[in-house]
Amino acid sequence: MSIGRAMMATTEAEREMWVGIETCKMAASRQMVCQVSGQILDTRTVVVLELAHAGHTSMVALHGDAWDKAEAGMRKSCEEKGVTLTVTDGRALETARKAHERAKRAERARLKAESETPRP
Repeated sequence: MSIGRAMMATTEAEREMWVGIETCKMAASRQMVCQVSGQILDTRTVVVLELAHAGHTSMVALHGDAWDKAEAGMRKSCEEKGVTLTVTDGRALETARKAHERAKRAERARLKAESETPRP
């Protein structure tokens, strides 16, 4: 469903949000459990790490709590080794999705009110 929304997005930020949500869904359903903390992953708590080096890419999913503890060390290690680290944080995407949905509801309500307003 998110991929369809990404294709119909009106802004690049909206498209990136929906693609990120779909990435988190895929990673959480594929891995299911955080390898570090043992916590169950879902789209609202997962942090997806994509690591790229020398033409090879790998992905790992961590629970947000585990990422919060490992982030500084992981970023430093990747920088030292020349590894490109891309982070997709499901927690931030969930917040963005909720804000997006609120804005869409408000816009629909405004349009409905405008259409119901009698015109002279």
